[in-house]
Amino acid sequence: MTDWVHVLGIRPGITAFIGGGGKTGTLLRAAGALPGRAAVCTTTRMQVPDMPLYTGTDLSALRRMEEAGPVCIGTVGEDGKLHAPQIPVERLTEAVDYVLCEADGARMLPLKAHADHEPVIPRGARVILVAGTDGLGRKMEEVCHRPELYGRLSGLAPEDRVTPEAAAAVMRKEGYGDLLFLTKAETLGRQRAALHLAALAGMPAVIGSLWRDSAYSLAMEGGTIPLPGFGRRPRVLIRGAGDIASGIALRLFGSGMDVCMTEVAFPLTVRRTVAFSGAVRAGETTVEGVRAVRAETAGDAERLMARRVIPVLVDPACVCRTALQPDVLVDAILAKRNLGTRLTDAPVVIGVGPGFTAGQDCHAAVETMRGHTLGRVIYTGSPLPNTAIPGLIGGFAGERVLRAPADGVFRALHKIGDSVQAGDVAATVAGQPVTCMLTGVLRGLMEDGTVVTRGLKVGDVDPRCKPEYCETASDKALAVGGGVLEAALHFLNQMEWTSG
Repeated sequence: MTDWVHVLGIRPGITAFIGGGGKTGTLLRAAGALPGRAAVCTTTRMQVPDMPLYTGTDLSALRRMEEAGPVCIGTVGEDGKLHAPQIPVERLTEAVDYVLCEADGARMLPLKAHADHEPVIPRGARVILVAGTDGLGRKMEEVCHRPELYGRLSGLAPEDRVTPEAAAAVMRKEGYGDLLFLTKAETLGRQRAALHLAALAGMPAVIGSLWRDSAYSLAMEGGTIPLPGFGRRPRVLIRGAGDIASGIALRLFGSGMDVCMTEVAFPLTVRRTVAFSGAVRAGETTVEGVRAVRAETAGDAERLMARRVIPVLVDPACVCRTALQPDVLVDAILAKRNLGTRLTDAPVVIGVGPGFTAGQDCHAAVETMRGHTLGRVIYTGSPLPNTAIPGLIGGFAGERVLRAPADGVFRALHKIGDSVQAGDVAATVAGQPVTCMLTGVLRGLMEDGTVVTRGLKVGDVDPRCKPEYCETASDKALAVGGGVLEAALHFLNQMEWTSG
């Protein structure tokens, strides 16, 4: 875990937090880790923290409080917010070792300029200026509190995007802060932009992410000190490990990203020769030269990714997300509906196929319907709805798909890559034949012994008669994978600029 008290240089006395959105979260993260008695308060107003509240004026009573953790001091107004304590903030150090004070507001916007009456900094306080890196690269009018003032200080028009140079100009002109904390730096793009801003701001700086619990300090004695989890390769967690999900994994892995996948305990994959889901039963598998290995824990997955191997976890609920902290989460389960993925699951969330709406449950969605829009990235709205009609391959659609004729155990009579004729029986289910409707090559076939239900897809005949196609990801999988890669890079790199 990151020692936020050490990283932010918090010492006994008063520390004031000012600036953009992220102040309260930063203040509370530090307060929970302080070694001595601590008080949390505000000189303006803030959300009431979830901790014991003292509203009195008696310092001796405050000293006698035996709370194990920090105490919130102030009064709760009619607006439901915490207001300044009745005791002068400067006197609180007579009763506690540390005072952490939120000294202005930003209406939850990542950046701000200060009006004449703010910030309200207690005498003798060390000041931490907080700025959200999620505001960089976006329109000034959308991400800045007091945009008119911010525009005057930075030279930006309301519709101009905030650059590191502009943000640094505001900070230098205002002159507030003993330390700059650039927060929400979860992606490489934000980290690079933050490093650029830190170099221009004219004060010691820390770049970090409370969500990832990591930081990179440029403020400590001895120079730049990297802390765990910062500056790693982009990490992608893919829900699902079927053939389409595997095509996505190949694109992302081939682009230098670390990839981890999750699956159910008994995958129903048809195109098994090109799906990393095979690692669930076999322990490991290789697709187009990329190796995947079953992992039992998130720690196993970390070690495999460090060796440039794709871990596959049996984790249908994606519980590993909390431990792995991916930069990008891709839902490629292809259930035709959202099975629980949320916009807040990762800094970048991408939904694949029908059932997702960009801007609501994901940041972007990718089209999976064969045709003109296959693989296109959707930043607002949803992919085309499911038609239940397979796409055309070699001029055939529904005829190429083999379905279970009954509930029961699937018994394969052929293997993937075999040539079949129309009328051949490729398998049986509960003794009933699974009959090929056309001539071609068995591109996919359910694993022998799998329990299936009537109507489930259990095989796929490719009328192009190319056995070698069975060993490589399909055009559809790679097209969808390309769309996911585009969406991931769009968000990961959206805050990179060239100077001048």
